Amino acid sequence: MSEGYYKIKPEIRDFVVKEAGECPELGCRKLANLVQEKFGLEVSKSSISAILKEGGLSKPVGRRRSGGEGAATAAGGEGEKSSPYQGEARRGLIVEEKPLLAKIEREISLAPRIIENDKLSLVVQNENRQVQIIPGEEKIPPSPVFGLGCWFLKAAELCLCGLQAFSALLSSSLKEDAGELLAKNEALLYLPLLGKKSSPYQGEAGRGIEEITDTNGFLGEALAAIIGRKYSNEDVQAYLESLKQVGSANLGIFAQESLGQKEVLGLKFILEDGESFFTDGSMRSIWSKNHIPLEFSQVLSKVRDYLTSTIIQDNSPLIGQASPGFVNPTTTFLNFIAAFSGQKSDQAIKRIELYDNEDKLIESLEPIPLKRHYFILGVWPWQYPDRSIFEKEGLRLIGYSKDTKEILVILTNLPENEWDDQRVISLYLERWPNLAAGYQDFLDKIGHYFEIKKTCLLPKKSQIVMLQGGDLDINQILSFWRMKLNSFCQRHFFPLKYADADFSLLQERFYSLPGVVKAAEKAMEIIFSLPQGFLYPDDLVYACQRVNEADIRLWDGRRIVFAVALS
Repeated sequence: MSEGYYKIKPEIRDFVVKEAGECPELGCRKLANLVQEKFGLEVSKSSISAILKEGGLSKPVGRRRSGGEGAATAAGGEGEKSSPYQGEARRGLIVEEKPLLAKIEREISLAPRIIENDKLSLVVQNENRQVQIIPGEEKIPPSPVFGLGCWFLKAAELCLCGLQAFSALLSSSLKEDAGELLAKNEALLYLPLLGKKSSPYQGEAGRGIEEITDTNGFLGEALAAIIGRKYSNEDVQAYLESLKQVGSANLGIFAQESLGQKEVLGLKFILEDGESFFTDGSMRSIWSKNHIPLEFSQVLSKVRDYLTSTIIQDNSPLIGQASPGFVNPTTTFLNFIAAFSGQKSDQAIKRIELYDNEDKLIESLEPIPLKRHYFILGVWPWQYPDRSIFEKEGLRLIGYSKDTKEILVILTNLPENEWDDQRVISLYLERWPNLAAGYQDFLDKIGHYFEIKKTCLLPKKSQIVMLQGGDLDINQILSFWRMKLNSFCQRHFFPLKYADADFSLLQERFYSLPGVVKAAEKAMEIIFSLPQGFLYPDDLVYACQRVNEADIRLWDGRRIVFAVALS
């Protein structure tokens, strides 16, 4: 599990500085690997970068040198110049360097794509939420395989990282590479969903491993396309035998240590003068109280990393989707602006408290560096008729228009000489690519929250109780985790009407879908094909939009992007 920068022990920091001083060619990724080998602790690359900066071995990350496009990257990166975040601190954002509006609107760059008539097209929703299709040039990928909808579950795992942590604990017992163990555990996780004819569009489902072994003895194309490895039935059986060496008691301990990570629903920012404001765990918006929908939670390790990047190191701006208020800015919003400006010590951030889904305090982060913290927030045309107050606060107002019609105004405190308007717009649209649909989803989930509060009803089937004590075998552990991932998909990816749906229904409509995987240098694209008779294309497009907005990364840093193909 990733450890936040502020939790790293002094001896680990000293080790990183020493190794970097003796071997300047070592990048942050290699240094993080050395820390894991020596101390058994997984440290994020951004935390390594902060340690180097503190030790005087790295220039500040995230600031461009003067000199235009040819300026060199800041130290701590690995040679890439395509992102304003530079190197290790980018957090993987794919930032378009070319003029934003010279291409198709970046608002739809990560929208679900449709492949039709052998050409790849984009699904476009304009400001009135009307759907259009823009034809593309790319050829349709060949031979979709059934079961690629399991990538929704993998997207949830990439957010929660539970199986990754479980595999790392197993690695210490089996003396085997954690990455290889992760792939084997993934194989066991998805195999029950990938049996021969397991799709409802192919007939009766099968479950046996032997039934999905192909003619070469491997466990099928679908599994390989999900986990990135090819395993035979013999490989899986050998792994199951090796787990007997670990013992069911240790497996149970590993499961409880790794699969029980808490989720953060609300972050309370407490200022020096006693004022406060909240953000949700997904950093979508600013809230006056911790009345936040469960769908906006985020796993604890991800929140720690995000706070390290945006608040502790200031490598990247906080990019919020919706600003609170309609006629005049709320007091909460003004507190946020003052706290991030870093101009008045009495309005600076004193500490940040992290709360779980039951409004219980998880932990506090303090002290907070007294300096300016950067943000980008969107404001809709109907919000704040008088925006002069933002200009008085020294904020930039950047208009985003289409065909002379104002679609969005972006507020930011990023310095204009280092972050031009097009770059700021690009960052915002990379984070929130589906403007109208994303905002409607935001409003729907807020309404769903108050409906739940009013009726005192909560979805029961999506609440998974952690396995407690006793000896556990791998099947019990993975069965629990499969349901936990399914619950995450229900809350974060699928439409609200699926919040309490049975697993079998979700498998029928999502997890069994056919598709193909396209690998590229910076992204992994999963393209779903709609089988004949499929009745829920709108639900699938919605789910793809939510995944694409979540900025989910593979273990190697590539972003996953979901698309839809029409046959």
